Formats: sequence, C-alpha cells, structure tokens
Amino acid sequence: MQTIDETRELSPNAETSARPALSSPGMQSRMLMVTLAVIDILFIVANVLHWRIGDGDPVFSNPAWDGDIDQSFIESFGYILIVSAIVGLTFLAVRRRSFVLGVWILIQLALVSDDLFMIHERGGELFVGLGLGGGFGLRAQDVGELAVWGAMIVPLGILLLIAHFTASAQDRRDSLTLFLLTGVLAMFAVVLDAVSHPLSAVLPSQVGTGLTLLETAGELVAMSLIAVAVHRMTLGLTLRGDRTVE
Repeated sequence: MQTIDETRELSPNAETSARPALSSPGMQSRMLMVTLAVIDILFIVANVLHWRIGDGDPVFSNPAWDGDIDQSFIESFGYILIVSAIVGLTFLAVRRRSFVLGVWILIQLALVSDDLFMIHERGGELFVGLGLGGGFGLRAQDVGELAVWGAMIVPLGILLLIAHFTASAQDRRDSLTLFLLTGVLAMFAVVLDAVSHPLSAVLPSQVGTGLTLLETAGELVAMSLIAVAVHRMTLGLTLRGDRTVE
C-alpha cells in the first residue's frame, strides 16, 4: 500500500508520461503544419483584401500582396518553403546515399529556378515571337510555356523513374510522397495557370478571379505540404506518423 508521500512523488511522473513532449518528432511536425497553415491562410486573406480595399489603403495597396504577380510576398514565401525542402532533401540524400532523393533535389531546384528567372514565361514569349500559334483554346503564350515545362519535366522524369525503381523501400516511399505532392503543385502552377486564361475570357469576371485565387492558394498549400513532408522525412516519420527504420 502506497503512502500519501509516495503517491505525490509518482503523480508528476505519471502526468509527464501521459502528456506528449513538445520536443517529440511528431509534436514538432504537427506544430510546423499548424504554423504553415495559419501563415497560408493569412497570405490568402491579405491577397483578397488587396483586391477589395487595396486602393488607398496604407498596407494592402502594395501590389506585392497580389499572389498572381511575379515577386509577390506569396511567391517569395514559396521560395523559402521549397529551399527549406531542398536543404532537408540534401541532408537526407547525403545521410542515406540516396540517388532518387538527389534527383528530387534537381526537380525542386528546377521549380525554384523557373520562378526566379521566369524560364517558362520567357519560353512562351519566344514561342509568340516565332509566330507560332496556339491550339486547343490556348494562347500561343500558354502553349509555349507548356512546351518549356515539358522540356524540363521529360528528362527529369526519365531520370526519376530510373532512380525510383533502383532505390530502397524507404526511399521509394519518400519518392512517391514527393511525386504526389509535386504533382498537386504542378496541377495548380502549370495546368490551372494555362487553362485559366481562356476560361476567364469566356466566363464572368468573378469566376476568373476565383480561378486566380484558387491557383494561388493551391500552389501555396502544395509548397507548404512539400516542406512539411520533407521535415517529417528528416525526423524519420511517415505521413501517418510512424517512425521509419533506416
């Protein structure tokens, strides 16, 4: 039978063991996810406020709040997210000696470089300058941009397939996660961006505005999920929260 003093000594330990430690990998990952979700929401709200009350407002009149323009605040934050993912992938690729994660570093670098140097936009302008027309309801600019994306994606995709099927089970699992999340990013950044222009020309302006906001929000959320996924990989966690064995 325990005395009152013994019970008092054991109680704090019991409470501590029942409460998840803030320093645990799972808790760190959840805190990062919640933090990025809040930041993403604030950016989207600021984007809408810029459209609604931007004229004359001392804060939201700044055009950088518009996520649809180059070098916007949202795009700059996206750079931070992808660069953080590249740093994490570099750490993992070196630690595991993983070829497939090295290929994913190249893919993420291609995404950042394209945004920074406007590679696909300039490719679209070149397409127009050569007098080449559009097709399937797309402008010549849009067709040129998709062609540039294809020129980047095809060789990297072939390299990724080779690396993926020769990788370890853990690396294949992580590669598949990155493939799914990057695919979501591409759907918003490439596909929706290309089709929103012809759709906006024939649909009400409110629909065009909604498509633009959907594209911006989709890209931002996808980049946040990529950063969270890589962070979980560096902690040795799967998407379900299980620990992986290296």
